[in-house]
Amino acid sequence: MRWEKNFWRAIASLVILCIVGHVGVMRVGNPASDEIQHREIRAGERSVMSALEVSASRYSLTVDATQTFESLSDVAENESGDRLRDALAMALTAKVTYATVADRVVTSEDIRPGPGDSPDLTCMSCPAPWSIVKTLESAGFLTAQNVLVELTGDTYLSEGRSVTIINVVKPFTVVTVDYGFSSSERWTATDQSDAVPAGWYLLGEVREHFDTKAIACAVGMNELPDDVVAWLFELEGFGASTCLAGCSSCGSQWRAESGDWTFHPDGCDVGSWVYDDADDFHADTIACPECETGRVGFTVH
Repeated sequence: MRWEKNFWRAIASLVILCIVGHVGVMRVGNPASDEIQHREIRAGERSVMSALEVSASRYSLTVDATQTFESLSDVAENESGDRLRDALAMALTAKVTYATVADRVVTSEDIRPGPGDSPDLTCMSCPAPWSIVKTLESAGFLTAQNVLVELTGDTYLSEGRSVTIINVVKPFTVVTVDYGFSSSERWTATDQSDAVPAGWYLLGEVREHFDTKAIACAVGMNELPDDVVAWLFELEGFGASTCLAGCSSCGSQWRAESGDWTFHPDGCDVGSWVYDDADDFHADTIACPECETGRVGFTVH
């Protein structure tokens, strides 16, 4: 019957269509394309090793020094570090500041202008965080030990950085004072920080040459690791002495160490190259020195 003949014709057409579609799908799986795609995925996985954003330009290959301290802030074991940082920041921004024991009530008589300060007030009109820390140490509020200093030439940091172990042995607070236009007429305590409790702290600072430029973080610790420096470099995103480079097209990979700009092959058969000779800078990438068509991106750890 006619309807039966049409039925079987439709079935045959459907089978042919499925076979053609199947062959078409198989052809899409180009082995060369798959290999490039896998290389791109591997390059992406490699970049996850560090959350640091690398700035790559003609005369610079760096990571933000301040950003490296975020990994240290993330492991804070208590909130006391915020109090230490606020107290140090207050001492940096005000013209006249004093440190005193935490339970001390500062009166106008304590800060009256004249020869000599109250014996339990420590003047901290210092230009840098490290100077303030040393003043607090001399006054017996804390002890400080610098355990890490890194300069830009030895790393891929945008600026130098340092880490100091601080042990607050006598809780303290910082008071700011305004002596007005005429110190003989009026004076007042304008602000007072929260008390900084006794305990262990790690202070991170960004440095310009050997001078402290800014406080990056102050972290309260319940106890210190046996080897603080080794522990720091185990934190994801803290290390900045190794730079990895990888091409998303040809899969070539290179490595440079200790702030050096000479990149050597990293597990692949390609040549070395120098960052000074790099070309075609765009979006923190360069033209691949190997295949010349792909883009090379960077990660630092």
